[in-house]
Amino acid sequence: MLTFYISNSDSPFDLNVKQNGFTLIELLIASAIFVLISSTLISIVIDLSKAQKRGIIIQEMQENTRFAIEMMAREIRLTQKSSSSNDPGGICVPNGKNFNLIGESQLSLINYSGNCVTYKLGSGVEANAIIREIDIAPFDGVPEQSGKITTPSKVKILTFKFASDGAGNILGDAIGDNKQPKVVISFQAQATDFQNQQIYQIQTTVSQRELDVQ
Repeated sequence: MLTFYISNSDSPFDLNVKQNGFTLIELLIASAIFVLISSTLISIVIDLSKAQKRGIIIQEMQENTRFAIEMMAREIRLTQKSSSSNDPGGICVPNGKNFNLIGESQLSLINYSGNCVTYKLGSGVEANAIIREIDIAPFDGVPEQSGKITTPSKVKILTFKFASDGAGNILGDAIGDNKQPKVVISFQAQATDFQNQQIYQIQTTVSQRELDVQ
């Protein structure tokens, strides 16, 4: 029940009672403070959302590159040395060697299944992706299977290289050097879905599981 009180009597019907409220200046100041706080909160929410999106994109990129590294490392560890029995004519890898390095960004090997596998950086429609080709024994130099082991929609591979001994061989893979081959893989990767994303330098070294006996 709404009741009005009179200042000079006990009657509850005095309509001249003074009303307290906000002035126009106070309302403007309050509105300005509200807008400032709201803008700050919105900015914080947007920044958090961007940070979360960036974290997800970087995580997907890392998972993509980790899968590629693990696949290459597994086949490199179990590489078979090329010989006249598993690679007549040295079509995949020159006989007596474990790897065939072409340039600095293409590597061929005979994997644990006896097939010739080549890793290289794609070009054309397959640009910015690591490609894995398979030439099924007996080798003819023409791959029967080819596919990407990185996803271009998630990660761009900018460079892809294998370290050499300066003579066109994988480190320790020169014939007669009596050294255990070591494959040093390095590449630069960048997340695809994030603008101005940092470029990541990735490098790993893999050795064969079996002792390289000449």
